[in-house]
Amino acid sequence: MTADDPNARPTLSERYGVAVSNGTGLEHMILAAGMQHERLGAVLLRLQSEYDAVRGDLERAGQIAPQRTAQARDLARRAALAERLKDYGAAEVLKARAAEIRERTPDEVLSARAFVLMGLKTLHDGKQRFGAFAIGLAVQPKRNIKPDIARTIAGQVLDVWLDPTCHTCDGTGHVGNVYAGETRKQCDTCAGSGHRRDIIGRNPAERIFARDLLAELQRRVSAAAGGMGQALAPPEATTPDPAELRDMQGRLTDMRAPAAQTD
Repeated sequence: MTADDPNARPTLSERYGVAVSNGTGLEHMILAAGMQHERLGAVLLRLQSEYDAVRGDLERAGQIAPQRTAQARDLARRAALAERLKDYGAAEVLKARAAEIRERTPDEVLSARAFVLMGLKTLHDGKQRFGAFAIGLAVQPKRNIKPDIARTIAGQVLDVWLDPTCHTCDGTGHVGNVYAGETRKQCDTCAGSGHRRDIIGRNPAERIFARDLLAELQRRVSAAAGGMGQALAPPEATTPDPAELRDMQGRLTDMRAPAAQTD
């Protein structure tokens, strides 16, 4: 369920997150996860749901600064559109609202991340399983990645998967709020991408390994989500066979006949 469409049905990950947060339906979720052949994917799906649930709880409680950069970008986009339509009054109002939204500082981003990680019950299990999987992938002849390096990269990939936004620019790709009078320039850390996935690895071989590891992680989580979705889906209503229905009606008629004669 997204902020853009409040009427959209919640995704499995969002349902899992709600279950983790308040316990409602958690037993059914755990049973569905336990039924999956894709065990690694099921564990990582729960970890992702925990991360989103814990972060949301902490933001609502005011314990960590919320990420509102997407809202600021939307206001800036609407301000630019208003200017093109020569509605300068509306444009100024939208710019002012965008200027009021302060991007999180790198310290706030790291502090929020630390608070969230402390609340993840599945983090240790997920790291161990994913690290072991990465080592198995790294020993393939074409990889030439040492086991200790593979485990380190696995931890970085898992971290980026849970928290993909750049910590320097808070996911905007730029630093400096132009509407607040600051100079706006491209973020040097992420090269303007706004995410962290391209900064994993010290050489081409490690970067390729990280990319493949992230793709495999996403594939396994998607497989587990699909399996859990099927396990949690209500049974489909079946249409009775006409012949069986006629036979059943005939039996009911035969059963009622003696009772009618008695009356």
